Amino acid sequence: MFRISYLCVICGLCQASLSLLQAAADNKLGESVDRLLAAYEESLLPMRSRVAFLAESETVRSGAYNWGVMNKRSTVSARVFRDHKRLDTTAHVQMFKSDGSDKPSRAMKFKAVSTDLTLFYQTPIDRPPRYLAATTNTDEQAPKIAAILEDGICLDGYVGGNKSFLLPDVMRAGSALRVREDMELVDGHETYVLEADTKYGKHIVWLDPEYGFNPRRIVIQKSGDDLFDDKPLSTPLPDRRAGEANIATHSVDSPRLSVDTTLDSVKIERIGDVFVLTEARITTVESFPNNTSAKRVCVFRRSEIDLEPDFDAMGAFVMDAPNGTPVRFLDRPSPTGGVDVRWRDGKIDAYVDDEVVRDLVQTAEKLKGDDSYANRTGADASMVTNEDRAGIKGPNGAAEEARFDRSFLFLLGLAGVAVVGLAAGWFVLRRSSSSSRES
Repeated sequence: MFRISYLCVICGLCQASLSLLQAAADNKLGESVDRLLAAYEESLLPMRSRVAFLAESETVRSGAYNWGVMNKRSTVSARVFRDHKRLDTTAHVQMFKSDGSDKPSRAMKFKAVSTDLTLFYQTPIDRPPRYLAATTNTDEQAPKIAAILEDGICLDGYVGGNKSFLLPDVMRAGSALRVREDMELVDGHETYVLEADTKYGKHIVWLDPEYGFNPRRIVIQKSGDDLFDDKPLSTPLPDRRAGEANIATHSVDSPRLSVDTTLDSVKIERIGDVFVLTEARITTVESFPNNTSAKRVCVFRRSEIDLEPDFDAMGAFVMDAPNGTPVRFLDRPSPTGGVDVRWRDGKIDAYVDDEVVRDLVQTAEKLKGDDSYANRTGADASMVTNEDRAGIKGPNGAAEEARFDRSFLFLLGLAGVAVVGLAAGWFVLRRSSSSSRES
């Protein structure tokens, strides 16, 4: 009996020791994961803080894309200025045909300036913009603006289908976040391998400790009910063009089976005291029913990188739209309460046509003082005074006089509304500008 009790005690101590060892191992692993994710986030900072650079990309699409002969190949060249949340991008976008001619379509210019307000436009290279789009939701606009660089946003830690969340944040919020036991060789470089199962799919990142913990490879796999932005991947795709068959499946109601994104062929350069990811290839493969798929390959490069830019000398954060360009607010009503707004002298301004206001005032004054109205009554205008006007009886008597009064008041009211609207718009914009400077 004593022997059995002794064995039970020994087994209990062993179990407790194993639990303590496992807890210690888990704690050590957790610290390692946190440290690696923090190091990865830090590697993104130089190109997400204060920087100016030239971005160039070429994207080739193949497979079951339903875009006819256009857009199978595209190139982007963009000058990018970034000051933390402030972003200025001027890009030239060129599409090419795939009918054997490889002829370019008309080049497009994309311009975006995001400070406390985001303004952007896209227009043919040889035309001024028809309007400026404006939105106050600047936090979500940065990755969308960067999306003009196509899949190059991966170099900044954003991945298509992860909404506007940085890859380290997505992994940190996932389950089963872990570091593989052994380091792995990627393009001749030893790397730590981080992986996590998230609601946006499986994420794997290979980090190079010798080059500032920049990624040498990234793999993201989405399938089933993994989220693609706000919806499960299994959600049927909407029709890309009204009246035409859907991408890949020739059906409007067919879902994607999987979306796999891989970043590889990475180049990392030392600039000053930091390492920067300057080039990568991003491959995205979408799989559909009936053994169909669509493939997109983007080669993205960043050059002429300046980590200490003089933005004033570079003319950064200045919208180049001509004076008088209409402004449309996308995420809220116009701050001028319905009064037309235009871009003028580097700012949004309430717009009232001065000539229209002047004509309204002149017409109202003319009607008020012009005796020609009496001619419509059959009376001699030269013998009628303003004091006698109330006594003139035309075919409709007092009713005709009342119509004159209403017409005059209506025109005078229009002029008043225009002037009040202009003053109100100016006051609201001035107050909004003051609030932005105080914040």
